[in-house]
Amino acid sequence: MRRVLLTVVILFISVSICFGQGEVSEDETIFNGGVGMLVFTKPHKGGDTEIYPLPMVFFRKGRLVISGTNINYYFIHRDGWAVSALGKGRFEGYDDDEGLFLNGMHDREWTYELSVAVSKEFGWGKLTGSFSSDVLGEHKGHEIQFKYSKLFKNIFGVESLSTVPMIGMNWRSKQLNDYYYGVEGTEVSAIRAMYEAGSSVGVLAGLRVDYSLSEKWNVFGAFNYEWLGGEITDSPIVGEDHRSSLLVGAMYKF
Repeated sequence: MRRVLLTVVILFISVSICFGQGEVSEDETIFNGGVGMLVFTKPHKGGDTEIYPLPMVFFRKGRLVISGTNINYYFIHRDGWAVSALGKGRFEGYDDDEGLFLNGMHDREWTYELSVAVSKEFGWGKLTGSFSSDVLGEHKGHEIQFKYSKLFKNIFGVESLSTVPMIGMNWRSKQLNDYYYGVEGTEVSAIRAMYEAGSSVGVLAGLRVDYSLSEKWNVFGAFNYEWLGGEITDSPIVGEDHRSSLLVGAMYKF
């Protein structure tokens, strides 16, 4: 069940990247449905690349956006400014049977977070800052993200082809990191020492490509990459200094 929920949240992230651009119209209603293929990696030792076929749904009406487990409401969206509140799931957890190095660990659970985001569109790109906090009391931590992105249209002279590169950074609190990457005293084993993670700073990068086949059909690809901070990579259950995801798919506008 955890893996199914994980794909839902990554699905939302990818789909929101594809359809979260542009001014929000009070009278506009958008409903998109489609299918895609998700490929993602985890940083844990012994973790494998996982591939999932996915159904995809996106709904927007005026200032409200609903997709997967996420609900986003824009309080302000005009003159290049956007201020919104977002309820979203964090499915960073794992079960102890997902690999040898996690055997004997207590399961780390999913949680729901409330985020506040502020963004501003400039001629040279878009700046976004967000703050998220756990509301279910699982990791009891916080995350801050800052991102820069820019929309490029008419790529290679093709009017229906566009791309959005993104770079950014995040700060993750000690509570967030220690819950998902720490090792408690009762979880120590011959291959796993006790570890208490602190706060960390990471680097984010992404690229989205969209191609409109027609007025109704759109195909896309979205790649996201995160370089993890040292407080995460120093954990005895972590074997990689990054995690990544790739989503490709097609959406139909009803």
